[in-house]
Amino acid sequence: MKLLSHWTTISVLMIVLLVGGCLERNAYVLNPQKRSPKVFVEELDTSADSPFELCGQDDLARFLDILYCANGNRFYKTLTDGLAARDETFSATSPAGKNVMRFTGVCGVQEMEIFVTTEACDIKYLNLPPG
Repeated sequence: MKLLSHWTTISVLMIVLLVGGCLERNAYVLNPQKRSPKVFVEELDTSADSPFELCGQDDLARFLDILYCANGNRFYKTLTDGLAARDETFSATSPAGKNVMRFTGVCGVQEMEIFVTTEACDIKYLNLPPG
């Protein structure tokens, strides 16, 4: 599976070097003016202690909308399905003190869970180009 193109990989490495490696894992701003990249759920490495970091509800909506399974199917058919997949009974705080949300879904026959925080507005962001 190829998540990032060669150009994107080189760009990411250059930016990381320029900012001294201060970028947080899994953090980026989703640019609504550009074609959004596909994010493959199977390649995400999230947990309650290490959630995918986003800034605000708009980023959350765009993130849920670009989730895909490795087989090419969308993780959530609609944004409404994605928002409804939030586990309202789950409550956790990351080690950084941010509230964590848990979303569930199915890729093929495997149930998947994704942990995100929308309170990561204080970190340095990397704006990924379309992929």
